[in-house]
Amino acid sequence: MDFIINNNKLCKYTGKSSEIYIPETVRVIGEYAFAEMECIKEVNISPNVRMIDRNAFAGCKNLKRINLSGKIEAVEDWAFAGCEELDSIEFLDDILYIGESAFANCKNLFNVSFKGRGMHIGRNAFANCTNLGSISIPDGVETIYDGTFCNCSCLKYVHIPDTVKTIMPGAFENCRIVNISL
Repeated sequence: MDFIINNNKLCKYTGKSSEIYIPETVRVIGEYAFAEMECIKEVNISPNVRMIDRNAFAGCKNLKRINLSGKIEAVEDWAFAGCEELDSIEFLDDILYIGESAFANCKNLFNVSFKGRGMHIGRNAFANCTNLGSISIPDGVETIYDGTFCNCSCLKYVHIPDTVKTIMPGAFENCRIVNISL
């Protein structure tokens, strides 16, 4: 087995496969479990996973696809930061928390979609995602923090729901927004 699992937490991946299937017994993907593993191109996350911890996949430069099949409640700080080839992420259920810089520096990320409502998106969560062209902030988000979408140079279309009460300075710094819908 290529996984070190302790109390339903995947602590470390020791294999070399380019396609990963997270075991059904896993509830949490732990800190640095896959960090800096350039061999990984695709991850299939089982429906039982609820949390992806800090830096879990940080620096997996060749990770292109994440297949989510469950109810991820939290993607912690820097979880996917620096996954340069990642091009799309679709949250299938309500996600409650996206941490600081969770998807920062995912240069090829062009599509992010959310289902559901009521969540927190942290500072710099999508900073430097230079191919992100549009974003629809989910209902329930109340604050768009500083740097959340900074340096997303292709970001042109933004939908902001009426639940947003505060947009912090620099939230969309260095973006080329041409259309904001409320």
